Amino acid sequence: MNRRHYLLTLGTGLSASALAGCLSDLSETTDLGNGTGDGNGDSDGNGSSENGEETEESREADRQIRTAAGQLNRSGASLRESQGELEDPENSDYDPDEPKEFLETGIEALETARDADPTAEQEADIEELAAYASVLEELIAVTSTVTDDTLEGRIDEINDAVDETDFEAARAVATDLSETFGAASDRLEDARDTLEELDADRLDSLAITALEDVEEGAAILEDVVDSLATLSASTVTFVDAHSALEAGRDHLEAEAYDDAIDAFEGAADTYDETAVVLAEGESTAPDGLLTYFETLGCQATNLEDAALAFAEAASAARDDDPDGAEAAEADAEDALERAENCRG
Repeated sequence: MNRRHYLLTLGTGLSASALAGCLSDLSETTDLGNGTGDGNGDSDGNGSSENGEETEESREADRQIRTAAGQLNRSGASLRESQGELEDPENSDYDPDEPKEFLETGIEALETARDADPTAEQEADIEELAAYASVLEELIAVTSTVTDDTLEGRIDEINDAVDETDFEAARAVATDLSETFGAASDRLEDARDTLEELDADRLDSLAITALEDVEEGAAILEDVVDSLATLSASTVTFVDAHSALEAGRDHLEAEAYDDAIDAFEGAADTYDETAVVLAEGESTAPDGLLTYFETLGCQATNLEDAALAFAEAASAARDDDPDGAEAAEADAEDALERAENCRG
């Protein structure tokens, strides 16, 4: 049997095109700032010293706070506009440079305000804006990860390595991919924690608006990234299971039946664990990713059946039951074909 019949199971389930469709709602529901800030937004800082007298330092702090608020609004607006690219991330031209530039300018203004001997009230404004800036920074970074045009190439690397039965190389790429989306998921979790702690009233007084839209957008983006983290983690376990399945076939051909049985049963267990993880992920996945969870889940289930049937074939061969071995191997081949057909 051609080994590729059961090894080519990674690309379809995790193509970058899997993101298309499920993320279209993100650009509609996420409003990261109203984009109206021009660096002259109103600040709640009173520009006064503790005795009520305005000082040059406090006036400078106030100017920088206004500048920061405006730049953060522009960063949020730029990010929001860029998220329209998520409708077709495989062909995305998303460029994080513009929102990052506005963000960096806003952060620089906050640093200048800190150095301008701000009042206690101004210090509170500065810290609140800094917290909001950290949220935007995470959202920009994660959006960039989701639209990374190297994703499809990395999945091709996994498939190519598996085709060559270089499972060590395949696992290294799959692990790196999984770590990428796992880290993105962690960053979004931190951003959402910070969002929950923001003082909406203070930010509103600083002309930072649409926090509810930011929270909703972050939640949707988190669902997408978490789903991708689950899918990419599944590539790691798929590679492990494929490796065990291939080892089992090698043992079977060498008539090392006990070793073959152990390898096949290990592969079946890993496929089963992967199927469970995918089923759990499917329950919370965005609509646009459901097909891919279903496809990989279907593959995992049928590959588990194939591994178990191969184990039966090895057991029958060990017991000098050639007819039973032939029948079980035929069942395994049928299961491999069903796994191939899961891709449609």
